[in-house]
Amino acid sequence: MNAKIYMDVFTSIDVNSFVIKASQTEDTTGAVLRVHLLCEKMIEAWVCAATGFEQLFDDDGNQLLMECNTKLKLAKNTGMPEGIYKALKVINSLRNDVAHNPSKQEIPDGRIASIRSHLDNHLSSVGRALTAKQYINTFNDKGDELAFVTFDSEEPSNKLKLCLALNIIVGEMTIVVASKNKVWDNDFRQK
Repeated sequence: MNAKIYMDVFTSIDVNSFVIKASQTEDTTGAVLRVHLLCEKMIEAWVCAATGFEQLFDDDGNQLLMECNTKLKLAKNTGMPEGIYKALKVINSLRNDVAHNPSKQEIPDGRIASIRSHLDNHLSSVGRALTAKQYINTFNDKGDELAFVTFDSEEPSNKLKLCLALNIIVGEMTIVVASKNKVWDNDFRQK
């Protein structure tokens, strides 16, 4: 696993901008698509880092066209932890439902529960657990808090819980990649 390749591929898009836009938009479809795009980039980063080939998904300067489900299977086959793989699979399925069915304007509670369950399983497998300390909050342009959400919040929309799941997945993927690289410098080059 090459941490530099992982970070270079994953951060080749503006991660922060996508997370902020996903959490602040009123449009559930837009939020799901942004979260999914970040997840797909994480999957690509994992596969590239695991194979040591940064340009694996590059097709003469264009993105290689491949279904996300196929990329997920590649990630699983190259050692992605089972719980993270399954959580990403649920997000991919949610994205397909939302993108191909305009009448679906809400994220079902069952999907959030499934993602949470897979994250619980992953964290249990590494000796940790989801806690109330894991939250997401949003602010307006003046810096006033608009929402503070945990998985247990009585949030009327599951959009922010999906963003919370994304944040947890990003953190866990970073921990897994780091654990496979004993020493690296500030540019994620292995020493």
